[in-house]
Amino acid sequence: TAVRVGDVRVEAAYAEGTHGLSWDGKLADGQGVADGTYWIVAAASDDCGHESGTTLAVPVRVDSTGPSVSFTAPEAGASVSNLLVRIEGSATDPSGGVFELSAQSAETITIQSGALLLPNDQPDDPRLAFAQSWNRGEISGPVLLRVVATDAVGNRSVGELPITLAPRPTRLFDAAEALPELVSPNGDGAFDQSEIRYVLAANADVSVRLFTAAGNLLTVLQNAEPTLTGNHSLVWNGQGLPAAAADGVYRIELHAVDAQEPTQFEDLSLPVAVDITAPQLAVNTPEGRYSQGTGPLQVSIGEAHFGSASAEFAGQTVALTAPGLATVLTLDDTAEGPHNLVLTARDSVANAAQRESEIVIDRTPPEALISAPVESAVLGGAASEALIQGTASDLNFARYQLNIAAAATPANTSLLVESNTPVTDGTLHTLSLAPVDGDYVLSLEATDLAG
Repeated sequence: TAVRVGDVRVEAAYAEGTHGLSWDGKLADGQGVADGTYWIVAAASDDCGHESGTTLAVPVRVDSTGPSVSFTAPEAGASVSNLLVRIEGSATDPSGGVFELSAQSAETITIQSGALLLPNDQPDDPRLAFAQSWNRGEISGPVLLRVVATDAVGNRSVGELPITLAPRPTRLFDAAEALPELVSPNGDGAFDQSEIRYVLAANADVSVRLFTAAGNLLTVLQNAEPTLTGNHSLVWNGQGLPAAAADGVYRIELHAVDAQEPTQFEDLSLPVAVDITAPQLAVNTPEGRYSQGTGPLQVSIGEAHFGSASAEFAGQTVALTAPGLATVLTLDDTAEGPHNLVLTARDSVANAAQRESEIVIDRTPPEALISAPVESAVLGGAASEALIQGTASDLNFARYQLNIAAAATPANTSLLVESNTPVTDGTLHTLSLAPVDGDYVLSLEATDLAG
């Protein structure tokens, strides 16, 4: 329901012709409005006071708030001695935009840049705007991690996290990475494996092992294999994963022992995530198949690694831009009758789901009519019962109820019959005339499946 907020501009005279209106997000009294979506509605009248039969409504979105940015790893003030510094965090804004993640020491190093995520309704949203294992090389000392986020309308936010890079005790690795970090080893040919790449600074015996996030060893991919200085790689295709409930976060641990000095070793940890589950799709409103054709059509998408989604309904295709609860459209302008809703979603590793359902729009109330006995009829005499005839029907019929009450207390009804079988110009009930003589009121209520 639209609520009037205030006047953008008080009445003003305009000559006939084309005109424009700019708006700075403030009302005519200079007060700014809160962030959100609004309709600017224009109405016109002539010098004689004749009002235009139509109004012009233009939707606008007000966004005067900077993006939300935060770091989830590492901890502020942490001392890191590893070659790879794991940096994770969130950067969101309802208007979209971009961010840049950097490390500042003696110079500024750009680590990652990308698009802001759209916020959703999931308080434990697992999505990260940035998740990088930054190779710090030989940098040591105080470092400021910094993310600068700018939304689509120029609002800017900055998040900073100070850490200290301690000297590396051993230098056997020059680099390491898992590409991609998110895999879906389900045999569909898409994102089924990750390539584990590493660069050795010296000859070493290298072990590669897979652990759970809790530190439980799952499998050994390579065991103390003599390896020369330089570039190396191996492929991980999901080996060692549990047969059931494989989805989750794991660690590829690299352990190198110096071939010349066995007491010297270096460990690296590469996070990898597994997702073999298709997105979960549901229709939230309307509840059930039938609707009175008012309010929103809302759906929900459950997916930790959201890729893309869309909804097709009543000749319209709507892109859904984030997981969680989403409003496809309002049903008020949808024609009566059955419509097919098709929800489609893919995650970022090509797991896909589709859900089809029929929604029937029904704004027409059922027909409920008592044709006999007629109003003020006198029943009784030699008869012990009387037929109650009429109609209780609808294209999407649910049930009818026939009630009786003493005329003096019409609110105190008693149920005569309830049925889910429609009746058209037929018998609704056979009424026993045993009740005490007096005046009575019959009431018939019919309900369709849309309520």
